[in-house]
Formats: sequence, structure tokens, C-alpha cells
Amino acid sequence: MIVPFYNVESFLAEAVGSLRAQTYDNLEVLLVDDGSTDGSLALARSLTADDPRFTVLEVPHGGQGAARNHALARSQGEYVTFMDADDVVPSDAYAAMVGSLEASGSDMALGNVERFDSERAWVPGWARAVHRADVRGTTLADMPEAMRDILACNRVYRRSFWDKRVQAFPEGMVFEDHVPMLRALLGGSRFDVLAQVTYRWRRREDRGSSSQPKDELANLADRARAKAEAWKVLEAEGTEEEQGLWLARVLDLDLSPYLAHGGTASDEYRDLLATTAARYLELAEGSESFRLRWSGRVRAHRRLALWYAAHRDWPALASLTDDLERRRPPLLTRSDGSAARGLVVADPGRIVLAPPLPDWLATMLPTEPSTFVVTRLAWDEGALLVRGTLRVPGVSVGPESVSLTLSSGSDALVRVAAPALAVARRRVDAPRTGSELDVLVRVPREQLARALRDQVEVHVGAHADLAAGVTVDVRIVPGTGTRAPRPTPDLVGPVSITPVVSEAGGFVLRQARALVIVDDVTVLDGRLRLAFTATDEVTRPRFGSSVALLPGDGAWTVAMPTVAALAADAPLEVTVGEQDLRPLARAAVGRRLPRGVARASRGTLHAIPGPRLLLTEVRTTDSMIELELAEAGLADVPAGSRWVAVRREPGGEVGLEITASSPHVVRFDVPHSEEEDGDVAPSVTSVRLQLVEPGGPPVSLRVHDRVLDAQPFLAPTHAYDVRVLVRADALELRIEHLMLRRARDATTGR
Repeated sequence: MIVPFYNVESFLAEAVGSLRAQTYDNLEVLLVDDGSTDGSLALARSLTADDPRFTVLEVPHGGQGAARNHALARSQGEYVTFMDADDVVPSDAYAAMVGSLEASGSDMALGNVERFDSERAWVPGWARAVHRADVRGTTLADMPEAMRDILACNRVYRRSFWDKRVQAFPEGMVFEDHVPMLRALLGGSRFDVLAQVTYRWRRREDRGSSSQPKDELANLADRARAKAEAWKVLEAEGTEEEQGLWLARVLDLDLSPYLAHGGTASDEYRDLLATTAARYLELAEGSESFRLRWSGRVRAHRRLALWYAAHRDWPALASLTDDLERRRPPLLTRSDGSAARGLVVADPGRIVLAPPLPDWLATMLPTEPSTFVVTRLAWDEGALLVRGTLRVPGVSVGPESVSLTLSSGSDALVRVAAPALAVARRRVDAPRTGSELDVLVRVPREQLARALRDQVEVHVGAHADLAAGVTVDVRIVPGTGTRAPRPTPDLVGPVSITPVVSEAGGFVLRQARALVIVDDVTVLDGRLRLAFTATDEVTRPRFGSSVALLPGDGAWTVAMPTVAALAADAPLEVTVGEQDLRPLARAAVGRRLPRGVARASRGTLHAIPGPRLLLTEVRTTDSMIELELAEAGLADVPAGSRWVAVRREPGGEVGLEITASSPHVVRFDVPHSEEEDGDVAPSVTSVRLQLVEPGGPPVSLRVHDRVLDAQPFLAPTHAYDVRVLVRADALELRIEHLMLRRARDATTGR
């Protein structure tokens, strides 16, 4: 275990502590002081003085490569691994990797990587792609994604393999691990890939890491040198496929951080960036493997940035960088009217013609799938209403240029465009780049009937037209939590149609013939009256087993006090012919039910003899949320019932103070997380509300359809929004903040 360190006094104790906590304890740890000028050396000695597994070495300052090579010459273990002294290793990391190698016999094991800073932790996109599942004994030919992982520190190597295949690190440069890690993957080497995180890589806010200051010329020069050395290795040892794959990595990942600075950098920086970009674009153009197989891995806006840099179009690169920083990358499409077969950069409010580009570079459709996240399924008199968010990753598009089409097979069900599309407010969990459009789709009932015809179910697909001649397939998926759509059936003529959206099955319409339908529900002269339509004679309508309805005057009736005497909620059941059924009520009937009767999400009716409250209004201010509820059960809410509120946090639940309440109105301050400067940080908070009877169970709670249709509920300044659902007789609220800037005193800045 080799750990070079240089002026990391602030981080060294945490790093060493993570090594001492390893469950795999057969360690030889060599800490190498690379000429530190702070207290790192003394701290290293004090931290390890009582542990014979640790040895502290000293070398003149020469960089990580030289320090690692010095320790490699001293090390004696059967396996070898590396760590940077400002990072952290999870306690079971080496046990997992060594255990994998002993089981597989592979040359090395690659663990997953988590990045972290003082505020958050995240798994990078490349790590998610490589480490999505455990794989043993694979090769680069079988798992080309592994080319994206070239860290030295998230893996364990057999020492015999290291000495034969890799040998040493380059010295006197940053990115000293790029060439050795590439060489380790080539030549048919066998490796294990672990989904488990085995390395926590710190992003230092002080820019102290040698690899972080991408705006510095020296950093760019070392990256260019590392890539040039790596290409020499690939020319000598790599296959055509490996070369094309590596070029895709360089263009999409390795040069990208420098392109962001090219528009405003010094002349020397720009000259090196232009030369480097031009070099690898030329190599890519000459690589058949890259053009035919791997070019799609280079994201669209990065291709254009590379072209601008290679052709020294610095104003265009600066403009593109500004677009990306604003999270509005342009949509890139071919220009049909250009004799030069160039590119159109289509962004809301502007169109720019780019220079002529090679064919592979001009293929600019989004490289990630677009999705329609369905959050609400409901019915009105004439249509099925489908609400949700259209997510188009990697490009910036507006509602004025986009349309969304739902289809069944080759038949279009409905096409929507503005104003049914609108720019969505950016959510905390939204993708970093790309577009989100709120969508309301009305699918006419006759279109549903036509699509289903005599089939039991049909699948609904979708595609989006992003601009003229640019169409992308759209995957339909359900929202989660408070954004999850319920499969709510309704009747189209004599047929029940149920829309269902699931992660596995997509969007499905299912139909079944309704043998009996509730056409009307009223209360007249103290009696509940129900009217039915059925395919056969209706007999024995009843709520549960004890409350029977009697025929009379073209309807079936029962006295309301009889319903109120039920011991618990009871479903409406009837007998049609010889079948006992629960009849469906039309959605329109469900919207005008009398107190004491409710329509379930599956379309059936139930008697509610006990207390129940229905959430009918949600009101917000910038600091407060107020809920208004109405009696929906036949019994009133008992006197003395009280609201209990808890806020869910990562460590558990904490009580939330209610500032004003009665059974029918509850009000509380908006919970939020404050940053040090007093601003409210972007966050998502969950609140659970229950109304508890004195000495009894929670009161039954439900949410009115009009509340579900209207959410989210925005604060007046759009600082946060609220969504609500019911779980186990509790109201669950999801409160999402963007950023609330408070007024500051001009003299104090507070």
C-alpha cells in the first residue's frame, strides 16, 4: 500500500485513519513524504508510531510518480495498490478487492469511485457506466467501458503482473497514472470490476490537488504530454478497436475541462489547446474504428467545442462555454439548406451556422435517451389527461420548437406542442444539463377506443420532434414518490379503460367490458340513491355484507343512518346474473359524490361511516404552508383530535412545530436548510402529517382530485414548491427549495 504525500497536513489524519480501519489487516503501508514544507511529515510519524504495518519514507520533492516508484522498490507484498493522501478508503475496500482476485485469479481488481467535497458526495457518470455490476475475469475487448476508468488508486494489482506489465510511473509530471493504467488494461490483461465503492476521491476546494487547476498552462501541458505518451503505447501495443475507443475517451473526457477555459485563456494556453484538439480530431478522422463504432461516445456539444478550439474560433468557444455554464447546451442538427453541409445550432432565440464538419462530427443527436416522466393520470369528460415532464438530456430546447407525439404501433394517438408544453421549473434532482418541459396531453376518449379496438391491452410509445428534421424516441416512465401516477380507470361507453405507467412495462392501456356501471349517486330525503346500468339484471346491491339497498323508483336506496351504523368502511357490491361484482363508477360520478361515499382509485365505490378528512386546498406563502380539509366521512372528526407533524432527515425523523391548527386547517412554517451566509440552500424535505384521535387511531385522510391535478403548489416567489400524497392515513408532503435569497443589510452584508 503506497501513499505519497506533499503538504496535506489538513487531510492526512483522515486518510491514515481510513487505512488503519481496514478489515483486511495484512497490510504493508509505505507513506512517502515528497519533500513537504508543512507539518505533514511529523504528523505522519505520530499517526503511525504505534502500528508496525506503517513505514514513513522521505524523498526529495519530485512529484507523485517519483515517490511511488521509490516506494515500489521497497515494497514486498503479493499485491500492490496506491492512495493519494487527501483521499479516503472505505473500511472494507481492500478485503473486497483482494477477495475478488483470490476468487477469480485475475491480474487486477477495479473498484467503484465516489467523489466528495465538503457539501456532497456523488459517483461520477463514467464510474456509474463502468461499475454498474460486478464482473469477474473480463478483458478490455469484452468490456470496452473500462477504458473510461484510468485511476491508479481504486484498484489492487498482483505484484507479479505489475512488474511484468506496468513496471513504473512517469516522473516529473501531473497525470502520471494515465500511461501506466492504460498499459495495465492492454495486452489481454484480465481484471475484475466491482460495483462496490472502494475509493473516495476528494474534490479539494483549495485547488491544492495537482490535477485540479485546469485553467493553468502547466496542467494542460502535462495532460497533453500524458496523452501523447499514451498514444505511443497504443500505436505499439493496442488494437485498432482499442485505439478508436481511447480516442473517444480523449475527445469526450480528457480535453473537455480545458475547452471550458479556451475562450478566455492566454495566447500560450490557446495555442497548445488548439494544437492538441487538432491533433486528436485528425487521429479520430483517420481511425475507422472510431468513426464507425466509438464516435457516438463523444457528446455533441463537446464535438463542437473541439472544432472551435482546433480552428481557433475563440469567440464561438467562449459563447458555447457560456451556454453550457448556464445549463443550456445548444441543439445541434444538420442544415438542410446549406451547400456546405454544415451545422445549425438551434437555441431558443438564436440560430448560428457552424463551419463545415466531417460526417462523424456532424452527427449531433443527444447521446442519452429522452424520457417522458408521467406524474398524473386523470380523466375529464372528453379525454384521458396525462401530465408529466419531458426530459431531453444534453441539449437546450424550448416549447416553441418541440412537439411530443404519443402513438400505438404505427397509429398516432395525439400530438401536442405549445401551449401544452411549457418550460419546467428546474428541480433539485434534475439533470445538470438538458431541457425539461412540463407536458399536459389530452388523449380523446374516441382515440383510446380506436387504439384498443378489440385488444385487451396496447402499449403506448412516444417520440419528440426537437427541431425541423430532428426526431428522437422518448421512453415513457413513471414519476416516483409524490410524483408517482396512479392507474385510474374510467369508462368509455360500456368498456373500462385503465392507463398504467411502470418502469418495467412503460405506458400500457388495458380494457375490459364493464358488466355493471354506477350511473348516478345522490341523497334524497335522507336516503342514499344509486342507479345502475348492467348487461344483465342487477340484484342484491349492498355495502359489505350487512347493509342492503332496496329497489324503488328506478333506483336502489338505503337510509343514511343505516350506512352510518357500519362498523368500518365497506365496498359497494352487486350480483349480476350469478356473478358477485364491484361495479365501476364513472369519473364524472366520482367528482360529485355525497359525504359518506368515496370513489377508490380503481373506480369502485365505498361507504365511509367513520370520520374522514379530504384535503381540498393547499395555500403557500414564502414562509408558511396551510392545508384546508373538509369532512368526507359520515361521522365528524372527534373533538380533541390533534395534528402530529414530523420532518424526515437522513438520520431519522424530528418533530415539526405546527403554528396553527384545527381538524380542518393546519399551518406550519416551511422547513429548510440554511447555508452559512443565511441563504436557503437547494434541498428536498419530506414532512408527514397525521391527525390523531384522543386515545385512538389516526383519522383517515385523503386528497381531493383537484388538489392532485393542480400540484405542485408554488410559493409566491417560486422559492419552493409542494407536492402531496396519502400513505397509510398520513399526508406526505415533498417540499423542494431552489434558492431563497434573503434581503441583506447594505452596511453589514448580513
